[in-house]
Amino acid sequence: MTFHSGCGNHMMTGDVDLDREYQSGVLRFMTLVVGSVEIILFTLIVHLMLHSTDPLGESIGEARAVLIAAPLVLLTLPGLLLAWLDRAPRTAMALVCLALPATVMAWA
Repeated sequence: MTFHSGCGNHMMTGDVDLDREYQSGVLRFMTLVVGSVEIILFTLIVHLMLHSTDPLGESIGEARAVLIAAPLVLLTLPGLLLAWLDRAPRTAMALVCLALPATVMAWA
């Protein structure tokens, strides 16, 4: 890359814009990957809880399945939607990453 006298600041500003677009794209991709993995794991866990063979475990399983589904619906899905629409990538990643701690806190 060559810098012309008087145009150096303009060239650097253009590079910063490209860097931000690249970081936004990487953050969007990572949000979609992490959110998809969370949905798959949450679905498997809820499936295992609801198909328990113990009668007492079934009633407890239904209540816990709702507790596990709440963070998925309230945090992961909106985060995935934001990432899919390419809006607010930091907020989308924050929502997706908060789903797991929210589930753990609801479970305890």
